[in-house]
Amino acid sequence: MLATRKNRILYKLAEIGIAVANFPNGRLHLMVSRTPELLARGLSGVHSLPSNTGMLFVMPAAGPAYFWMRNTHIPLDIAFLDENMSILSVQTMEPETGSARHDGPVKYAIEARAGWFDEHGVKVGDAVQVDGL
Repeated sequence: MLATRKNRILYKLAEIGIAVANFPNGRLHLMVSRTPELLARGLSGVHSLPSNTGMLFVMPAAGPAYFWMRNTHIPLDIAFLDENMSILSVQTMEPETGSARHDGPVKYAIEARAGWFDEHGVKVGDAVQVDGL
């Protein structure tokens, strides 16, 4: 289950939505964040994240993107994607103090457990197919 009391994820599934991201060598089950409040909150308060689980951020418009790890207790990877769902960059963010930025035309971002993208051979330029958007 994506949202559990153990992880202290306070989101209502009806507000967030669920999607599946298919990469060339793996699949992530994602909570979808579209509202300004959910875009700002992200995975704050999360103490653990099952492998193959993450969050998809849908920006209101393509542009520069900045993410921070305030109140996020686990290391995360973030992949920045353009409007065509092609990966622009992948970065790792450390708990509480980390941040990531991409100045390109970011329309989507996917956060997953740190190391997930590397473990699955995901690289810049890969296309991602997202079901459930």
